[in-house]
Amino acid sequence: MEPVGKYIVIYDGSCSFCVSCMSMLKKLDWMEKLAYTDFRKPSFAKRNREKLKSLERELWLVSQDKNVYKGFFAFRKISTLLPLLWIFVPF
Repeated sequence: MEPVGKYIVIYDGSCSFCVSCMSMLKKLDWMEKLAYTDFRKPSFAKRNREKLKSLERELWLVSQDKNVYKGFFAFRKISTLLPLLWIFVPF
């Protein structure tokens, strides 16, 4: 079941750097706009086999309307959602 009204951050739970970044994002997400999914969990991996290679290379962000942002574009979109990261959003 997908979280209602939230953007879904899909990350690599076996990557210590990725896990550290998600931990930091959770602290910065005081408005709770994001939900987090580890693509290594069997339930996710089984349903999304064709996407695993791309997910191993970059962070994904899925919007409520199913737009997918990858890598830098995912980070840029996350920066627009979290007020404490607005300094990274180009004007």
